[in-house]
Order: sequence, then C-alpha cells, then structure tokens
Amino acid sequence: IAEADDLSQIDFVATMAQKFVDPNLSLAFSDSATIDAEGRRRASSYQYYYTAVHGSAMARSFTLDGQAFAKRFLAECNMILNGSSVVWRRSALATALAAAGTDIAGFSLAGDWLLYLRTCHAGGTVAFDARPLNLHRRALGVTARTRGEVQIDEIRRIYAAFDELFGPPADAGKRREA
Repeated sequence: IAEADDLSQIDFVATMAQKFVDPNLSLAFSDSATIDAEGRRRASSYQYYYTAVHGSAMARSFTLDGQAFAKRFLAECNMILNGSSVVWRRSALATALAAAGTDIAGFSLAGDWLLYLRTCHAGGTVAFDARPLNLHRRALGVTARTRGEVQIDEIRRIYAAFDELFGPPADAGKRREA
C-alpha cells in the first residue's frame, strides 16, 4: 500500500519479497530516504530519528516476534515511519483489517498504526531492513495539514488500543502526544 507520490529503489520489492520465505512473517518494512515535493533528496535515511527515539536498536536489520515488536516499537510512537516502505503478507493484512472493523474508518492519520498493532497482536513476525530502500516524499501531506486536536485524539485512541491488546507499557507515563 504505497502513497502515489513516494518512490522506491529498483530492488525494493525483490528484497522485501525474499523475507517472506519465512512463513511466520506478517509484514516487512525498510528504512526510507526522504525527498521533497520536487524530488530532491532531503535525508539519506530515517536513522537520525530511529536513533533519537530508540538508540541503536534500528541501526541493523532484524526480525522480531510481532508482540515483542509492538511492545518495543509501537507503544510510544509508530516507528514504521512510512507506509510505502511496508510489504504485507496478504492474509495478515486481511486479518488486521477485519480485527480493526469499522474503527479504521475513524482515522485520518493513525490508521496504519492501528493496523500494525492488530497485525502484531495476531502473532507472526515483523522484519525490518535497515537499508533505505524506499523514498518517502515529505511535502505538505495529510499529517502536516491535520495537526492539533485531531492528531492528539487519534494518538489517544491508538494508546487505548495498544493498552487493550498488550496491556499498558511499564513506562506509559512517558508517551508523547505529538
């Protein structure tokens, strides 16, 4: 599920598809380089952000149990920074959509985060490729236009969904809302 204005490296699909030889893999995602509205490179990867939030935990590629991934990388903020960098196992996406039900329609910003939580809760594994195989266009998109109360409300709803699925994290007081 890619944004129409994002791009990928020529080997993105082939590289990500190879990860699905693992029958337990639910989804795989890669780091992304960023480009501006005109396609000029802004950053070579999101490693600066990953490091600021999680230290060196995302400096290398890894595969984790879905529940462990959610508890480590989805409890405070969504560390899958770009939906265009994700490749899903079709059955895992269908299960997540069914579990989200009509709740998914109430999100304009964080619906992807809800689907990642639902996928991780259902079991399976999540793979991260630390190479920036995707090019994420950072322009005035939905997220930039929809800040404020809508964003805060959706994050609160995601936190409630996380707590319902996994229990509140030990450091829930440190959660950010922006």
